[in-house]
Amino acid sequence: MTMTGPKTRVARRHFLGGAAAAAAGAAVGVNPFAALAASAAGGRPPRQAGPGEGGYGPLSPVADQRDGVARLALPAGFSYLGFSFEGDTMSDGNLVPKAHDGMAAFAMPNGNVRLIRNHEDRDPAGVSPLDGDPNAPFYDRLGPAGTTSLEVRTNEDGSAELVRDFVSLQGTIVNCAGG
Repeated sequence: MTMTGPKTRVARRHFLGGAAAAAAGAAVGVNPFAALAASAAGGRPPRQAGPGEGGYGPLSPVADQRDGVARLALPAGFSYLGFSFEGDTMSDGNLVPKAHDGMAAFAMPNGNVRLIRNHEDRDPAGVSPLDGDPNAPFYDRLGPAGTTSLEVRTNEDGSAELVRDFVSLQGTIVNCAGG
């Protein structure tokens, strides 16, 4: 028997074998997706690297380049720059909303980068709408969540700076990673 999807054909036996490998991997504490991928290698879960055999090393608190506050723990040699935080005033005069979630980056024609940031507000519909520009697009006026957009310029020295930020979409609910 063959199961079909929109553009795929998967043999039932192959699907069940992969599912069994994923379940076995989950049962022994291995990432189930890694176990599923390993099914092509005889169903064995990948060997976990021991100390000194890979990875980026131990994590330790690192100060944000913006304001010197340590918010993340990173391996040695890594750094980060925060552009805005909940409650900051954005370029359009609105406050940065709560519940930051997934983000996507797009190259702009002027060489800058547009970051579109989801806000996964789970408040009930109509309780706390995103207080954005009334001219910004609305999906549903009762939805409390939405997206904000940040335009970031990268400089020749490798640094980056926020050019502007604004509400770009309002009126979604549980805007999980773009959902």
